[in-house]
Amino acid sequence: MIKLHYLFDPLSGACHGVAPMISAARDVPGVELVLHSAGLFAGENRRLITPDWRASVLAQDQRIARLSRQPFSAAYFDGLLGEEGVSLDSAPPTTAILAAEELAGRGLTFVLSLQQACFAEGWHVWELVVLRELAAALLFDPVAFDAAMTRLAGAPTERHFAETREWFARAAGKAYPTVVVERADGLLVPININVWLGRPADFAAALAHIAMTAPAG
Repeated sequence: MIKLHYLFDPLSGACHGVAPMISAARDVPGVELVLHSAGLFAGENRRLITPDWRASVLAQDQRIARLSRQPFSAAYFDGLLGEEGVSLDSAPPTTAILAAEELAGRGLTFVLSLQQACFAEGWHVWELVVLRELAAALLFDPVAFDAAMTRLAGAPTERHFAETREWFARAAGKAYPTVVVERADGLLVPININVWLGRPADFAAALAHIAMTAPAG
């Protein structure tokens, strides 16, 4: 058994680009996927959409779309990114991911749903009404989901962000996404997931090989 630590932010286009590889990883025997949401746009780092910031992100995300073949729609490029003055906030979607994981072990499923809603549909995935809609579409009990969101908001989500920053340092991360394998003997092996953009099956095969050949603890 190896652990695949996935350090990401739900509002990052680069993380949306690697979603097919991360999705494929969860089905590889001998691999345990561990999610770490970064809070890139949380707290004092919440990001206002401005023309200059939009121009920078637009160029990056268009490049990611070409390389990854992931859906980035006009509703995102011309809609959401064009809403000058709107404030992006990674905290509420992260809390929702933690709730989905706590309730049903479906954190990654919620991440993928969030990314689709944001980048393919242009939705404001930091708004509670949208998070509730996504949870309902995934058949979460609304009362249980709201209770988990309330319980995990604030300090628990901040602790998660702090733990992600610790993992980012341990993994010598340079940017998000950062992906690292933790072997049973404790050794951390960084993975350049961008090499596998658009090739989820190949990435899964490479992970399977690592899992089979990694030494036991």
